[in-house]
Amino acid sequence: MLRTRASSPWKGSGIHISSQRQRNGSQLLWGIGAALCGALISAVACGAPPTISQVSLRGLRIGGTTTLAIDGSALMPGAELVLPVPIAHQALRPGSGPQHVEFEVTVDGNVVPGIYDLRLATPGGISNAVAVGLDSLTQAPLSTQTTTLPAALTGTLSGGQTAETAILLTKGQQIVVEVEARRLGAVIDPVLHVLDERNIPLAWAEGKGALSSDARLTFTAPADGRYRIQFHDATYQAGSPGQFRLKIGQFYFADLAFPPVVGLGTKASVEYASTNLPSGTKADLAPPGAAGSLPAPWPASLPVSGFRPILTASDLSEIVQSRPADSGAPALQQVTAPVGISGRLATLQEDQYRVAVEPGARLRLEVTAARIGSPLDGILMVRDEQGHDLASNDDQPTTVDPGLDFTVPGDRHALIVALKDVAGHNGPDFVYHLAIARLDEPDFSLTFDADRLNIPPTGSGLLRVAVARKNYTGPIKLAFANLPPGIRVENAEIQAGDDEVLVSFAAAGAATGHQSILVTGTALEGAKSLSRSALGPADRAETKSQPWLRADLAVALTAQPAVNIAWAEPSEATALKPGAKLPLKLKLTRGAGAAGPVRLALISTQRTPMKAIRDPKKKTAPPKEVLAPERALRLEGTPEIAAAKTEATAQLIVPADLPPHDYDLSVRAELLSADGQRVEATTYTPVLRAEVLSPPAPALKKPADSKTKKT
Repeated sequence: MLRTRASSPWKGSGIHISSQRQRNGSQLLWGIGAALCGALISAVACGAPPTISQVSLRGLRIGGTTTLAIDGSALMPGAELVLPVPIAHQALRPGSGPQHVEFEVTVDGNVVPGIYDLRLATPGGISNAVAVGLDSLTQAPLSTQTTTLPAALTGTLSGGQTAETAILLTKGQQIVVEVEARRLGAVIDPVLHVLDERNIPLAWAEGKGALSSDARLTFTAPADGRYRIQFHDATYQAGSPGQFRLKIGQFYFADLAFPPVVGLGTKASVEYASTNLPSGTKADLAPPGAAGSLPAPWPASLPVSGFRPILTASDLSEIVQSRPADSGAPALQQVTAPVGISGRLATLQEDQYRVAVEPGARLRLEVTAARIGSPLDGILMVRDEQGHDLASNDDQPTTVDPGLDFTVPGDRHALIVALKDVAGHNGPDFVYHLAIARLDEPDFSLTFDADRLNIPPTGSGLLRVAVARKNYTGPIKLAFANLPPGIRVENAEIQAGDDEVLVSFAAAGAATGHQSILVTGTALEGAKSLSRSALGPADRAETKSQPWLRADLAVALTAQPAVNIAWAEPSEATALKPGAKLPLKLKLTRGAGAAGPVRLALISTQRTPMKAIRDPKKKTAPPKEVLAPERALRLEGTPEIAAAKTEATAQLIVPADLPPHDYDLSVRAELLSADGQRVEATTYTPVLRAEVLSPPAPALKKPADSKTKKT
């Protein structure tokens, strides 16, 4: 139930890729949908990929059946739910249509609880992702009375509304009440309340950093009776989207994992902090193969709910803090830089480490604590062995976690590195990771620019992969795990010195299907191999606390219409002359139902240049930097290939001031509906590497003879 109020009445994982289609019957739905697309291509927009705008429940029950409704566009025919975990069974309910579908879905009983991305696939492609919670709780819409516990109730909060439900408890019964809002992408800062039948507040909780500003409380009923659970936005200004899950009952949770960082290729036993799990609970983590964030494992056979704590895989030499069990004074643990240390500021006011270093070494020291949900607000200190302070830091520009760069004095072979809380607090939940690395150590990180690729039959998809380099300029080889059969990857290497690449995904035939893939990059620096997981766009709020959701790239081979574009004369696009126009001859291959006009656009690895402009009305104001698309590689006008035509020539404009560099080029072709209002399919030419021609050096004139000829 939702009520509008003006004010408060008081103050106060490893990823598992699903292959269940072959055994749960949904392959039949896919085949029927593909057949419908083939038969009705002129009447049905089968070429359009589906889009999810709303789901009825933001959770699914593991090992149980949930009825789920989805609203959006192009949801039919042949709709199929897609999760990165096994789906035991799914069935499309009668009455489903292009804008609304309903499923009976059963998630496999062995799935690890957590928050996962849900998508919908049709023969037209695969949809955007929506985060949903998977656990053993009963899933239901929010109502005025909740009779079955534990339960996860989905509702929507807007503005000054208050969400409310009532439950019956017996004296001494303990429950957990938790809101999942921020972790599902909602614009809500929740505040929770528990009231008795007399409207007397008994417990409350506000947003917590470890929960990405979501709220949780544990409540024990003082007497038999009816209790009301309420929550609202902290300022009564809930934004959009406003969908949430209100979880009530007995279930386990954990906000932190220990150790928070594990070494590459190392099997680890993970325990938990900020938790109600039984003391000593642990779970094994499979050795990670690439550096980056990953979800912690959950212990088996326990009713856990909530997002999985953040772990990080590192290629530093990783160790876990050790000290005598009853140490009453700081114990100097001996370590050698470079090193990563996972620790807890559990009982002491200050943790200290004696770090063996090389004189003159340039080091980067950084603490990760608040960024993984730890309550530690640290101060990092560097001292000499006599206790003299050499450097310290409290906060960095974007986090309260401390970090600093430090050059070891030329006569020092050891340093004392200490960490304490700014307010002097400590406890078993004060988990941290201290990294001590060389500043000149090679490193890089990878990002890609899409969360899904929908590739038409015989066509191609395109992915831009960018690299942020640190002390490494060499090539990076890209790998794409779990690709659907029938996909050929081309141009999968970032060349030495480049900061991005266009990767082509070519459909070898008319196969259909979809899969979630993982992108990694590997570089070889001397004898050391560096492997990094790539992340997709950071445009979804829920990925901030669960960065591994960004690693999921959905690739779908669509059923219809078939369309492909290629260079008619590839050699013409390999050399760019600044200030000139270059004709690009293109050839289009059309399949059945692909007779509409095709809109063309250039995709390149040139970053759009910037320019400085001044506001004539503010002559004293400094110039403002804005994009300058007129200085970028581009096609002249908005060229199209007319309906039913298969050839065209587009003019590539090469700016006169184009910096000398090698650029990746591709032309995007969008097949439009007959009225030009809808994109039915998108494909790309193969990627070409184009070299900018340097202008010829001016011819030197022969100097005139300085002697004067007599006449």
